[in-house]
Amino acid sequence: MSEYLDRHKDKLKELLSKDRLQHSKSVAMVAEKLALKYGASTKKAIAAALLHDCAKGLSDQEYFNYLAQVQGYSKIKQSEFVREKYNTLHAVVSAKFAEEYFDIEDEEILDAIRFHTNGCSKIGILSKIIYLADVIEPLREESEDLRKVRKILEYEGINKAIIYEVKCKFKNLIKRDKKISSDLLGMYNSIISEMEDTK
Repeated sequence: MSEYLDRHKDKLKELLSKDRLQHSKSVAMVAEKLALKYGASTKKAIAAALLHDCAKGLSDQEYFNYLAQVQGYSKIKQSEFVREKYNTLHAVVSAKFAEEYFDIEDEEILDAIRFHTNGCSKIGILSKIIYLADVIEPLREESEDLRKVRKILEYEGINKAIIYEVKCKFKNLIKRDKKISSDLLGMYNSIISEMEDTK
């Protein structure tokens, strides 16, 4: 992890709060271990993990400017922009920012950043790793569900761990009468199909 962090530590320190940087480092440590276990590139896992929240340090104006460049959001009017409303989209903003500010060209890394909050219907192994590493990193507040996700990951693997975590998300969203993202549902269905194919 130190190689990539050393190269970009000044930029990351400039962009992120101390707590956010610690979180990103913690995600990177988990992601590196998962990459080794599941045969993904450790370098890509570390890069994606360190940059997965890079847009969170942007000003409202900068955040809006990058969001407006993302396909599907170009029609948002600045006068109507409320950052909290679009906060769950920090993943797509971070991917755009990583591409332009950190010169990331690798699509696998950009996808892992882009999909780390809601996943996607055709999710690859690196994106799975960053999605789950963000959830289970050791600085997260402990809960019964989080302990269960970690236990499932250890004994049953990454797919079943993600499925359990997504079920918890569904339950929480339904309880609060919130919409379920089509990307999140797509990831769930995709992984379920993948698990059925390997039975």
